[in-house]
Amino acid sequence: MDSALSIDPLPLTELELYVAYQGAVAGEFRNMPTVVPHFTWWFIEKGPVTVEFQGKINELIPGSMIFFPVNFQRRHRFGEEARITSIGFKAAWSGARPWLEFPVPILDQGQAARRVHAKALAICKLLGATGKNSGLSLSSRRLTASDWCRVRAELLHFVAEISEWAETHGACRTEPTSGDARLDKILSLLEAAPMAGPLPYSMWQRAAGCSRSQLDRLATDLLGTTLRAWRDKLLVGAVRRDLQTAGYSMKELAAIYGFADAAHFSRWMRQHAGAAPSELTHPTV
Repeated sequence: MDSALSIDPLPLTELELYVAYQGAVAGEFRNMPTVVPHFTWWFIEKGPVTVEFQGKINELIPGSMIFFPVNFQRRHRFGEEARITSIGFKAAWSGARPWLEFPVPILDQGQAARRVHAKALAICKLLGATGKNSGLSLSSRRLTASDWCRVRAELLHFVAEISEWAETHGACRTEPTSGDARLDKILSLLEAAPMAGPLPYSMWQRAAGCSRSQLDRLATDLLGTTLRAWRDKLLVGAVRRDLQTAGYSMKELAAIYGFADAAHFSRWMRQHAGAAPSELTHPTV
């Protein structure tokens, strides 16, 4: 899309803004089925607005917000008097995997909705995309360099706010992909089952179709770290989640993640997480 804003706030990320709009909804957009290939967020200022997905019709009340996953199939209906604020954006790792994964739209209202709405309005106002009836699109006016910097900054604030909110409502933060299909296969295997012990290079070489030295070089070049360090980070995260939610004993967790015994498990966690497993059984506030 020619009017997208492309910025790269972190290594291996792609962040683009496709829609920034506040106002009434143009006639051609009021009643239609759609699948949108990026994240879409709405704040309902005035109804009526309904969204149908998975065989259920959801009425969105004024003051509520809804956040749609990437490539989600829906049908929406806007009344003639309906007004919304809309932000459409891409937030993905360089391998095109979205930052967040969630199976169905997330709805909310109240203070959280108002907080995210304020971030969205800041973007719309900078783009001059408020109070218009020209459809859901970016403003076509030319921006100065200072304007672009301000829009990029506000977009980062918006994505940070909505990501934090979505994660409290069941969205999962994904791990990045490298952009290289061979290395991505290995990262997928690691993410699915991070295990202690020697790295399974023989299996990885067969899966990726390249040598150990090639995999190590790809990891260093594209991830900026080693595969062992990447495995260790994933393993610490998986153990933390299980300690806080699953109710396993130390001995059970040691067995699940391939440690020799509970003592080995405890020593490894203290070395890599900075604390013994018994100290990590409660979520961080």
